[in-house]
Parts: sequence; C-alpha cells; structure tokens
Amino acid sequence: VVGRRGRVPGRSAGAPLADAAEARERGFVPEAARTPERVFLPGRKDPLVLRQNSAELFLLARLRDEAHRFAITFHRKLRRERNFRSVLESIAGVGEGRKRALLRHFGSLRGVREASLEALGEVEGIGERQARAIHDFFHAAGAEAPGEEERDGPAAPASEAGATGGGGGPTEEEIDAAMADEARGARGA
Repeated sequence: VVGRRGRVPGRSAGAPLADAAEARERGFVPEAARTPERVFLPGRKDPLVLRQNSAELFLLARLRDEAHRFAITFHRKLRRERNFRSVLESIAGVGEGRKRALLRHFGSLRGVREASLEALGEVEGIGERQARAIHDFFHAAGAEAPGEEERDGPAAPASEAGATGGGGGPTEEEIDAAMADEARGARGA
C-alpha cells in the first residue's frame, strides 16, 4: 500500500516502490504526484498554475475536451469521405444524386458497368450525353474500367442476386450493400 510509513515485517525495502508501481498501473495516482495543470497566457512569461478540482480547471478542461472532440469529428469526416469515393464520382457530371439513381436502377456497380447505352439513358436524371459519358468510361477501347478487378470478387454477385429477384427493382438494403461493396473495392485500389 502506498504511503505506509516504516517497514512491515517480512517485506523487503523495495515493497513500497512495488506497491506504488502497481497502484499507478491500476490508474490511481495520488494528488501530490500529479503534475499541476498550467495555463500559458499571452504576454506572461510564467504560466498560471491551477489548483486541482477548482472551477477554473474544470471549465478549461471542458473547453479543451470540446475542442478536441470537434477536431477529431472533423478529421473522421474527412477520412470517411476520402475513403468512400465511388468510381462513378470520377466520371464528369456524376455526383451523389446520379450515383444513387444509377445504383438504385441497376443494383450494383457491376450492373452499371454492364449496362448498354440505351439502358443507361432510361435512368431518371441521366440524359443522352451523360449516358454516353458513363458508357464510354466503362467501355473505353480495350481498356479495363478502373477498379474492375477488385469489384469482380465474390462480394459483387451477392448484391446483384437480390436486384434481379422481386418486382420493381432493388431494395434500399441492396443499394446500401452495393455501395458498401463499391467502397470496399475503392479502399483496396
């Protein structure tokens, strides 16, 4: 036990050090051993030292924690957006709305890639010029579409299987699964 004065019979002289190390591993640190919180102010050479458990310390800790939470949330959002880019978004003129319309209509990226020019033109919000751009992107003369080798794996057919069954096109779950498959393939590229 930390803070014991004198020696206990049967224990070595290093036992208090061992007890202190064990207590620190468990997360308990006596107040005297903690480093004081310091606040640096502009125009002052020495920092202000705040007392433990003071209202000022709690206020500054909450401000600091909120600033860190805000920054971490922002960076997670940036990382998520960067990691979940769609191959469809690299086509000029295809944004979030047209990407969703294409995936809702065809059920998966593979369905969009294998669609004919006429089938692409039937999608709501896709005109003749945009259908031509999408078709040319995936069917360039002898070239493989970007990321095609990753998306032809076992995950893509599972999302297509539900798209052909039932009436009226794919469900929201199938669209979400197709977008997740597409995101997995984009991360592997």
